[in-house]
Amino acid sequence: MEFLNKKILVAEDDQVNQILIRAILTNLKMNFKIVNNGKEALEILENNIFDVILLDIQMPILNGLETALQIRKKDIKTPILALSADKITFEIEEIKKYGFDDSLSKPIEIEELHHILFKYLA
Repeated sequence: MEFLNKKILVAEDDQVNQILIRAILTNLKMNFKIVNNGKEALEILENNIFDVILLDIQMPILNGLETALQIRKKDIKTPILALSADKITFEIEEIKKYGFDDSLSKPIEIEELHHILFKYLA
């Protein structure tokens, strides 16, 4: 399935992961914006609306947990997905306390990303 006209905001500080995410989202025909940290994500959200927000948990300047909290304080209802290399540490019930709706583990697998996007965008 392609996700035409759907917009995703990705906050990920690792350049290799950015390249992988860019390739996957391009293949899915999604509109996307990739930023390097939570501070940049919050700035982009001031003037843009997205269908899904994907936040890396561990980023410099403003991490994913604090970013998700700030997004929810702004009353933005967009689904927020946590991206973490440490799936065990961030169980879904724990991250929901910060405002996340779901999570993905790194390295990102195409099938897993496709499944979770379909869940929130279909």
